[in-house]
Amino acid sequence: MQTLRRRASDLRPGLAIFAAAAVALGTGLVVWAQMDFGQRHFTRQGLLLLLVGVGCAVGAGLAAGYRPLIPPDGDSAQTKPLPEVRWRSWRAVALPLAVVLTLLAFWLNDRNLFSGGGTACWLSAIILFLAVWWERSPSRSERPEPPARPPSRLDRWLPIGWPAALALLVAGLAIFFRFYHLNTLPDDAGGIEADIGDNVQDIVNGRLMIYMWRKIGEGGLLYPTAGVVKLFGVVLDYNLLKAATAFAGVLAVGVTYLLLRELFSDRFVALVGALFMAVAHWPVTIARTSLMMAVAPLGAAVTLLFLVRGLKYNRRNDFLLCGLAAGLGLYFYQGLRAVPFLIAGCLALKFLVAIFSRRGRDALSLAVNTALLGVMLVIVFAPMARTWRDYPAYYMEAVRGRSMGTDTMGDFNVLGRFATNTRNAFFMFNWDGDRVSLHNVVGRPALDNTMAAFLLVGAALSVAAWLRYRRGLFPYVAVAFTGLLLPSVLVLAFPGENPNFGRTAGVIPLTFGFVALPVSVALSCLRRSFSRRVGLVIVSLLLAGLMAGLATVNLRWYFDDYADSYHSSTFDSANVVATVQKVKESDSSITDVYLVGSPGWVDWRGLHLMLARPTWFHGVWPIKPESLPVRMSGRILFVLYAYDQESRQRLERLYPGAEVSWREGQKGAKDAYLLFLTPVRQ
Repeated sequence: MQTLRRRASDLRPGLAIFAAAAVALGTGLVVWAQMDFGQRHFTRQGLLLLLVGVGCAVGAGLAAGYRPLIPPDGDSAQTKPLPEVRWRSWRAVALPLAVVLTLLAFWLNDRNLFSGGGTACWLSAIILFLAVWWERSPSRSERPEPPARPPSRLDRWLPIGWPAALALLVAGLAIFFRFYHLNTLPDDAGGIEADIGDNVQDIVNGRLMIYMWRKIGEGGLLYPTAGVVKLFGVVLDYNLLKAATAFAGVLAVGVTYLLLRELFSDRFVALVGALFMAVAHWPVTIARTSLMMAVAPLGAAVTLLFLVRGLKYNRRNDFLLCGLAAGLGLYFYQGLRAVPFLIAGCLALKFLVAIFSRRGRDALSLAVNTALLGVMLVIVFAPMARTWRDYPAYYMEAVRGRSMGTDTMGDFNVLGRFATNTRNAFFMFNWDGDRVSLHNVVGRPALDNTMAAFLLVGAALSVAAWLRYRRGLFPYVAVAFTGLLLPSVLVLAFPGENPNFGRTAGVIPLTFGFVALPVSVALSCLRRSFSRRVGLVIVSLLLAGLMAGLATVNLRWYFDDYADSYHSSTFDSANVVATVQKVKESDSSITDVYLVGSPGWVDWRGLHLMLARPTWFHGVWPIKPESLPVRMSGRILFVLYAYDQESRQRLERLYPGAEVSWREGQKGAKDAYLLFLTPVRQ
């Protein structure tokens, strides 16, 4: 951070080293305390270590001149006066035309389908509105040339340059953690994954839905997935769905770097935050699920990036892009419905600050830009608004059901439940986490002990700096952070589902900004204690060692602890799929394969997706003669749960003389199943 660098460089080397050591010592004490908290053990020793560690780290950070979330002088400007708009003739026509096109987009995109004319009107309205209000930036020839920096020896080591090398490092870590053994973990596709695959197939077949059916809801990510299937002939299976969300997770890491660089005005904080996010098990687990919640970090990071720029610089273009990003996010994941509300909260707070500071022109300018943001969001939301109007119950089904429950659930204390859920949501980072086996090792916190301790210290540093200087972006970050937890907090009817790492995935980018703070302040002070070259080498080695340790811990968490927890709570679908493929390929007389359903066993639709949706694979339950095929020849392979005696007896009565074999899954007898192969029919 520029402010931190200036203050740290003013310190004598001995004092800078002392500040770095104090921050590191305090953070280490918090890590020690977190080892108890992470196991949900509250002890006096842990509390004492926490208080002493946080006090030591915060005091040293403030003494070193650390000002998190406070833009340095010259890095942001006061709210600019009302921008001038030169109303040329084309703008006078384009603005009302954009309004008409928005209304046409709302009218033509009916029946929850994107129509050709409606989509053209929608995109034209967005482009026209942006063109009318877009502020022209100075051309490259009009911008002042930055002072040239003479090349150093370090620059000669990497022909591509250090920024590009660091970007490749972050991208490489993010790709590795999100794609490594993606085909084997997770490996159990269920009904939700099958529904996602069916929606993708509908899009490939030309049914362009606005709000996905089959209880998937917002599924904007399915369109690029369908495009890959349609244009490149990629097989639609479970691995493709996981690859799509994993790629969105990689993009989220890159956008998080841009967000943190803008938020903290420091590239080093952004780099450390992106590195931590690349290897942390929470975002990695969410990105590999194939579910739409994996898009939440990317959607939230893009929107917050432009919101932060709007709060700092009050440039009209940032407000327009913020409205565009927030509107598009409403097509991708249900949890992003909270984003417009947190935007409204942040801008309302900014407006009140301007009013109470007696900056009337600033408040008026902010109000105009906020209005433009709102109109932009409404234009983007127009097709979804039509679906909401046509199918209000379906659009709000999940929100109402999870928030207030059904009439048969009875009444409960709404305010008390909200307060409890809020507390539990904030405790999920350090104390008690998600209990869904797909998202987490049941009950574990969202972060490992080291990162959880870093989060506590980073948050305390930010609060202390704001209390000391009473300016900066911390209040807006606090509003945004709390707002992104609301999708989980508002599950009032089912408090056992809170916290939920999927519904709160939008808060991931901000979380790793706070996680990066104590590391960045300690290493920045340490770097200024030595010469440029020596300081850079020391900081690089320490950061590399820290990253190696964190990567190892999170890698083991995911591929050991999470894998064991996940496999113990699911059936061995991958083993069933492999067996079916092997038997089908080895016996050409088998014409059809039927998975016999059983309560609590594998979902045949998930296996159908894992098999790449073949026409010869079917599901049946219960066993009835009329539900089975009538063939003149060939054999039928039935796969049924080993302990489903009723289905086995029915099949034996229908197909006497069949071959029955017992198979055990890799997880033991609980995953055992039977292969029931009928005799050849002539």
